Amino acid sequence: MKRLGIAVLCIILLGSLLQGCTKFSAFEKDKKKAYTAEEIIELFPSLTRTYEGIHLVISNATPRGINIYLADWQDSNVELLPGFFMFVLEKDNWASVELNENIGFLRSPVGLTSDKNRGYINFEFYYGELKPGAYRFIQGLLLLDLDVDLRLQSIVYLYVDFVIND
Repeated sequence: MKRLGIAVLCIILLGSLLQGCTKFSAFEKDKKKAYTAEEIIELFPSLTRTYEGIHLVISNATPRGINIYLADWQDSNVELLPGFFMFVLEKDNWASVELNENIGFLRSPVGLTSDKNRGYINFEFYYGELKPGAYRFIQGLLLLDLDVDLRLQSIVYLYVDFVIND
């Protein structure tokens, strides 16, 4: 029953998230394409590298994809926010990575669930092959109040920077 409640909550939040994501150029092409570090923090007010020990680890970064690991994720009141965000560093600003035209929304990294904290992101599917450079990956976490019917307490956005070489 808990899982059903979490699934319904995630669907509702996904709809809200997609409606609120029009500020990113990946979702609406005529919006601003580059953000300073301060503007990224304004877009994601709870942006942090770690939350109560939970942090993202990237390995095997290639132009085609990355392996991602959500380290120290043991808390049952923390769930993944569906979808993720990708930015590339261009001239000291973070630009959102443009999605392929056939992508309507972003799923969570394949394999990354509350039962399994390792996943893979296929860049070719979402963006095409990425160019060498510095990237920022952002994943949202839902913080739930288990004492009050799985009520959403807040959302925290974890980020990790990584480099794709030639």
